[in-house]
Amino acid sequence: MRSLRELQLQELEMLKKTKDCLDNAGITFYLTGGSCIGVLRHKGFIPWDDDMDLYITRKNYEKLLLVQDEFFDDDFVLVTTEKFPKYRNTIVRCVDTKSTAITKARIVDHSPKGQFVELFILDPMPKDLQLQQLWLKKHWIYAELLSVAFRVANNR
Repeated sequence: MRSLRELQLQELEMLKKTKDCLDNAGITFYLTGGSCIGVLRHKGFIPWDDDMDLYITRKNYEKLLLVQDEFFDDDFVLVTTEKFPKYRNTIVRCVDTKSTAITKARIVDHSPKGQFVELFILDPMPKDLQLQQLWLKKHWIYAELLSVAFRVANNR
């Protein structure tokens, strides 16, 4: 079994590979979540963090879907609900298929189970307050229905 530090170094290499794919496709992305906090607060990784988190816009995600075959291969796979219909997560993952990482919620989703970089897709929100509330409700329902991980982690 590898140490957490070895895992973090692998995640860093995967981030570099993901960055190259996104840069070559002209896709803007942003470091977020624990990855961003780690850089700012710890000058690297949060000591207990074991993944990488990126934001991309919906428009850039759609662009990535169009060019994914140019940048991903059997060893580095873009895992989406479009490509793996039983993958039930709102988060897209760039997965290293030469490694193994299995979570309870992903045991039976028939997608690669390697270490991953997570892509959180940013959708535009309406400016009108009533439309915002409707958008949030629809997003919550979508996440509830789609994601086993969301249902397992949400006691509502």
